[in-house]
Amino acid sequence: MADYAKMRELASEYNLHFVETTSAINGYPQNLAPALVGFNSFEDAEKFAKEHGLDTWLFHKRDGWDLVERVHSVYEPMSITCENYGDDYNLYMPSSLENYFEDEVKPRLEYFDNIEDLRNFLDNQEEIMDELEQCDEDEAVITYCDSFYETIKLHPMEWKHDTHNYIIGVM
Repeated sequence: MADYAKMRELASEYNLHFVETTSAINGYPQNLAPALVGFNSFEDAEKFAKEHGLDTWLFHKRDGWDLVERVHSVYEPMSITCENYGDDYNLYMPSSLENYFEDEVKPRLEYFDNIEDLRNFLDNQEEIMDELEQCDEDEAVITYCDSFYETIKLHPMEWKHDTHNYIIGVM
């Protein structure tokens, strides 16, 4: 229990979040251990871990679970790609904006046989281009079936999709 008290104290002192983790892949209590999450960057988590004799870990929690699953220790930030989302998702970097119309829009125009579908397609493409224009360097636009889905950080400390929540922390 001393680990729990120490981790709660560190969480309070450094404005982090205390979580209880399990080794079970289904979120059930098994080999419980405390951890801390809420770091602004991977570098912050790594520095904190080194200063306090801890390790950086990737944690997973599904919606509805009380506990957080310990996935594995990590030595670099998460890298999110469209493969993390599944079929029919695409990822576009801000740099793709320059050629987006030529590469993604123009080649598909001939496949429309009515004005309403064409208008919907063009509206979706305009939204995607607007979102790309607003992206920071470490962000990207995710599309689903040629429509804007969300803007993401490419190297987040926390990432959520389809009831799955991943976060990097220390333990």
